[in-house]
Formats: sequence, C-alpha cells, structure tokens
Amino acid sequence: MANSARHATYQKVESTYGTTPSSPAFTYFRSTGNTLGMSKTAIQSAELYADRGLRDLRHGNKNIAGDIPTELSYGSHDDQLEALLGGTWSSGSVSVTATTISAAASGNVISDSGSGFGSFAVGDMILISGFTGVTANNGVARITAAAAGAITIDGLILVDDTAGESVTIKEMDSLVAGTTRRSFSIIRDFADLTAGRYQLFTGSEYNTAAFSAGLDSVVSISYGIIGQGQSSSASAPGSSTFGNPTTTEPMVPTDGCVSSDGVESAIITSLEFSLDNGMETKFQLCANETSQPGQGISNATGSITAYFDNDTLMNLFINETVSTLKQQLTDAAGNTFAVFFPRIKYNGGQPDVGGEANSPINLPFQALFDATTSNSAIILAREPAA
Repeated sequence: MANSARHATYQKVESTYGTTPSSPAFTYFRSTGNTLGMSKTAIQSAELYADRGLRDLRHGNKNIAGDIPTELSYGSHDDQLEALLGGTWSSGSVSVTATTISAAASGNVISDSGSGFGSFAVGDMILISGFTGVTANNGVARITAAAAGAITIDGLILVDDTAGESVTIKEMDSLVAGTTRRSFSIIRDFADLTAGRYQLFTGSEYNTAAFSAGLDSVVSISYGIIGQGQSSSASAPGSSTFGNPTTTEPMVPTDGCVSSDGVESAIITSLEFSLDNGMETKFQLCANETSQPGQGISNATGSITAYFDNDTLMNLFINETVSTLKQQLTDAAGNTFAVFFPRIKYNGGQPDVGGEANSPINLPFQALFDATTSNSAIILAREPAA
C-alpha cells in the first residue's frame, strides 16, 4: 500500500500542450498533499430486457482535475505563479542607496536631492530600507509617479523624515496578470511502489489558487489543476531527471503585516483570497480527452477579517471606496514576498457579535483591473535577502 510520507510531486513545463518534452528535467513541487487524478463519466445503456438486466455501461470523457495544497516559501512557487497569472516575472534591476533621500507625508513622496531616481518608472514595485528615524517608512511600495528627483508611492503611508540616513530604494522582481498560457507535465511519484509508481498527468494547467494567511498558521496556497491525460508506469518518462526541493522556510503571517490603503493594521486577523482563470474543458466527438481548455477572465476575490475596534474599514464598504490592500512577508533569512491589490472594493462589512469577548468584522472584496499604473488586478513582488 502506498505511504503518503513517500509521495512526491514534480513538474515540467511543456512546449506543446499535452506532450511531455523529451529528456525532461522535472522540478520538485513542495506540497502538503495532492488530489490530482482522473474521473470519467459513466454512460449507461438504456436497452430494455424481459429479465430487467442491465447489459452494458461505457466510459465517457476523461476529466483530469485536482488540488495541490502547499505552504508559501520564497522561490518555491515562481513557475506555478507565472502559470496561474499568465504573466512573466520581471527582473528588478534598479537600486539606489544614498544619504540624500528624504520622505514627506504631504503627497506621499520620497525625494532625492541627488536626483538619483531617473531609472525608476511608474508601476515599479520597490523595497525601501534604511530609514532609521521613522522605520514605518521602510517596506514594500509601488511607484505611482516618477522623476529623477522624486517618486510618489502607494502601499505605504509616509511620515516626514529628513535626509541624512543611508536609505536604499530597490526595484523588486514583479509579476502581473497576463495572457500567456503554460501547461505542464506533472508527475506523482509513489516512491514505495513498483508497479504504478509514476503517475504522469499531461496538459496540466493552473486554473485556480486559494491563498490563506491567518493566526498561528503557515501561509498556505492550494492550486486547482485541470489537465488532459493520465498514464501509469513503473518507470519515469525516458531520460527523466528530478530536481531537489528548495530549502527556504515556510512563511508565517507574523513575518510581515497586512496594509489597507497603506496603513499597517494590527487589528486584521486574516487575509484570504482566490484567483480563478475560469477554465472550462473542451470535449469533442472522436476523442475522450479535452483539447486545451477555454479560459475566462482573471478573477481575484477575497476577504479580510479584523477586530471591530473602529469604523475605518467598515466605512470603506459603506462609502464604496476604491482601496488598496497589501500583504508583505519577510522570512527569517531576509527574503521578501508581497501581494498587492492596487484597486479593490469591499462588498460587505458587518460586525458580528457572539459571546462576550472580541467582536470580528469580515470584509469580502473584489479586486479590480488597474489600467492606469499596473495593467493588472494583482501584483506579486519578490526580493531575495541581501
């Protein structure tokens, strides 16, 4: 019997949908489970016999689907996230360190009297560090206006801080939603089996993902996969090689903070959001496997839960205010990962009362496309430890 503790998942991007590349170099997929598998419709004969016996049943279309849950760790999900968003990671190449950099609350502007910001651009995700007088000015932000002598940002609410400290502004790698389709050959390796050890799923695409960050828990992601075919074998595809897992530690919400409209909020107790590509299988006559599924809009929805200490968050719902939302995480090694929603609307905000202690408020939200600055409803950003 297969032992779950001996199970591993690997994947390799396909050049042609549904076809495993020759001599594939599979990468390790760090996961906490895997339900990827095949189901088939059952087509029952309707013929009638005097003895009331059912004579036949046939199998219909093959459906390859399942979930792969995992824990968020730096650098372990780069390929998965590209495929999910349909984008490509951009490489952050600009970095400025100077003692001529100051911060101003008015206009939310960072200035450089040395005019060293000329290589930054609107939409860049940046990591700010080195402000020692007002440490709240450090963190992940997005540039909304750029000039050589000053940049305007959102994602952080700046506090006045004069120049003189050695401040670094670093452009982060970033990923936004796009239209590039990527399919994978995914292998489930049941290492303690001989017959049927390798389960190969071709034409696997990332359709959905559910992210969760709550109290006393690891930040988790569960990917929803739709595929085309499955095969079972005692041996891996010809000349396959298998990579080792990354070694970065799982991230926890205490490694960072959630910010609403640039204000870090200690009263927020959870952030959950889902991404859905709206894929639908595409079956046709003369075949029992789907051709490449159709794809819908890139839809991001979620919710935050907070202690009901004041009406700030509730009023965002009441007034139908377009807001921003950010989660920044930095692990013990110093690697930073951030999720940024440039435009959201809250669709609820009811404070619930039950018991005698804390009263929570839950605010579901819809992410909206930002056509002005980022051309996406969601931005992911990463920066390795220095």
